[in-house]
Amino acid sequence: MGYIFMTGIHGVGKTTLIRKLQKEIKLSAYSVSDLIRSAGNNIDTSEKNTGNISGNQELWKKQLLDINVENNAQLLLDGHCCLLDKNGNIYEIPQDTFKDTDLNKIILIKNNPEVIVGNLWKRDNKEYEVEFIKKFQKCEEECAIKLSETYHVPLFVYDNINKYGNLKKFIIEE
Repeated sequence: MGYIFMTGIHGVGKTTLIRKLQKEIKLSAYSVSDLIRSAGNNIDTSEKNTGNISGNQELWKKQLLDINVENNAQLLLDGHCCLLDKNGNIYEIPQDTFKDTDLNKIILIKNNPEVIVGNLWKRDNKEYEVEFIKKFQKCEEECAIKLSETYHVPLFVYDNINKYGNLKKFIIEE
């Protein structure tokens, strides 16, 4: 089954946006992290530095095969193109991670870096430098663009310029 991949760095507002969308559109949404946990790897929701990144990618892909979407809902996966490794370095998820996963659209969520820093502090009690968040978000954007080009799937960038109505239209359109 085809899916929409919603990507953005930690704290950008993906979960909040998904909850809002689910009130208006038939969406069956899963986070890649939850799929990894359901496969048996108990990753901590508040820890953003990730170990075994490659192995985790294989886990979510296996779990994806077991998802059954009902009532003509769109399948949406909430994840990342870039992660922080266990040392806090930015790590780009290899493009071939998405090979043979039936990816059909990408949504990149961007936000003001200062807002992201505040979100991460409120949610995780972790402090990040604005410049680091800018670099992290830039990596996420570049990776999402490459992913779109590699797999020839449309990319929608949701930020302060693109409006919510346009995002809904992008999701619904075949």
